[in-house]
Amino acid sequence: MDEIDKLLANLSSPPSPPSAHGRDVPAERLYDRGQRLHDRDQRLPSDISIDPDMPNLPPADHSPIDRLFTTLKTEYQERDRQAEQQRQQEIQQQVEQQRQQDLQRQQRIEALRQQRRAEITQTAEAWLRQLKPKSKEGQWFAEFACRYDSPLEAAIDYLEALQEVDRWSTSETL
Repeated sequence: MDEIDKLLANLSSPPSPPSAHGRDVPAERLYDRGQRLHDRDQRLPSDISIDPDMPNLPPADHSPIDRLFTTLKTEYQERDRQAEQQRQQEIQQQVEQQRQQDLQRQQRIEALRQQRRAEITQTAEAWLRQLKPKSKEGQWFAEFACRYDSPLEAAIDYLEALQEVDRWSTSETL
């Protein structure tokens, strides 16, 4: 129990004030310094007067924490800017890739169209060679072809129409 009594006695006695430059400083003077420091912090920076008893403190906006915050903020802004540039480049690359794919698709479609046109042209030429002008089909075709620039163009359109009807009738039966 002795130790507890000593501890309680130490707690109930007022603490001795810290010393400044190796000498004891009265509590009232420490309180005054604290009050002046508090008052100084409450005023605008232009109102702050230099106190010879107090050490000079850097302005709040130049504290290490503020400098660190500013540095981090700048770094994050730079990272965001770089990330945004990267995203824009990726978007541009995707757009360019899509454009290239569309161009290739159009070229394939055009190549297939030309191949189909060549095939139907050969078929139309063969059909025209076999067509007898004096037959009912030959007479009908002569009337049909009079609105075209050439009998070959008329034969191509006629055969394409027949193929379309065949496709339509085949899909109906399925």
